[in-house]
Order: sequence, then C-alpha cells, then structure tokens
Amino acid sequence: MEKIRQKIQDLPLLAEFMIVILVAFGYFILRSFSWIFEISEENAIVLFTNLDLYWLIVLELVALLLVAVFLYLRNYKFSDFNFAFSLESSTYGLVLFSANYILYYLLYMTVATVFTELFNNAITISASPFEINTTIPAIIAISIVNPVFEETIVVGYIVKSLEKSLAPAVIIGLSVLIRLSYHVYQGPIILVSILPMGLLFAWLYWKTRRLWPLILAHAVLDFTSFYFYYVVAL
Repeated sequence: MEKIRQKIQDLPLLAEFMIVILVAFGYFILRSFSWIFEISEENAIVLFTNLDLYWLIVLELVALLLVAVFLYLRNYKFSDFNFAFSLESSTYGLVLFSANYILYYLLYMTVATVFTELFNNAITISASPFEINTTIPAIIAISIVNPVFEETIVVGYIVKSLEKSLAPAVIIGLSVLIRLSYHVYQGPIILVSILPMGLLFAWLYWKTRRLWPLILAHAVLDFTSFYFYYVVAL
C-alpha cells in the first residue's frame, strides 16, 4: 500500500489533473458529445426519467468517491476546499443565484436583440427533443448531489490544484471550458447560459475561496430548472 501511495504522490501535477478530470467528467463529456449525434436523428428523443436521474446520482457519487480517495493519497485535505456552512455564506449563495440569473437574462436579451438571426438559429439548434418525466424526490436528490459533485471538482479542485502554476485568468478559463464540455449536448445556447455561470462561479471562488455559496446557488438553479419541467409535464 505504501508503494502505491508513493507512486501516486510522485505523479506530476499534469498527470494528477488529467486523472481527476477524466475520472470525474470523462464519461459525461463523452456522453454529452454522443447525444449530439443521437438528437440529430429524425424523431429522436432524449428522455430523462427518475431512473436516469438516480443513475446519474450513483455515477456522480462513485466518481466523487474515487476522486476523493485519489486526492487524499495526494495529501489534499477536506479543508482545502472550504465547504464551511454558515448563514452568511447561505445568504451569499442565494444572492449568487439571483446575480447569475440576472446576468443570464441580460445576456440572453442582449444577444437576442443584437444578433437576432444568429440567436434564432442557435435556439432552433438547441431546441433538442428532450423530455423530462420525473418526480419531486428525484428532483430534490439530483439538486443536492449534482451541485456538490460539479462545484467541488470543476471549481474547487481546479482552482486549488492550479493556483500556484497558472494565472487566474487561465484557471478560470479552464474551469469554464470543462464545464461547457459536458453541456455541449444542449447546443449553442449554452454559451448564453453555462458560460456566464462558469465565469461568475470560478471568479468568485478565486476571490473568496468559499465553496458553499456556489453549491447552494447551483442547487437552487438545478431545482428550479427541473421543477419547471415537472410542472409543465403535469
């Protein structure tokens, strides 16, 4: 066991980074790109059911556990990511959710107004045949697990691991790029939705080093998004 741990500790940072990102997001990135081809087929439908959401939860928990063990062997500590919960940080998270939504809305309206034809084409392409048929318990479960999984790695780990090696702008850009990579199945519209979120979350974590507000803001975003589909489906 000591020999294995020593070999893991001797890995260069680049190898560590690639292992973490591939374990955490490799499957989701491949699946996201494969969906592009699936939904391009005539009458193709990508359906999200309770089983799909619970399976996603299992995959994310397993990936998070594997990453946690690997980083523990690399001498990372839980406290390195600052998950500290407090009323202040929770309020901050709700403010972050509101700010992200306002930023998204302003960008959405700006692009729709200034680049009307291009925006309409993007909407058409992004109007993928997705259907969501879930229940409230599944929505709550995914809204808890997914934000913890994503923000811990795509923001917390990336910033922590690279803070001494790369400039802040490069780290934030890399975080955003990886976040975009497993959302490409949503089409060009992700540049309006995921891009501002990725930039805002990564930048704020770099400035504050507090992860809980990001997780809470993401959780509210996930819940409201899935709940909207749930209400529409009723």
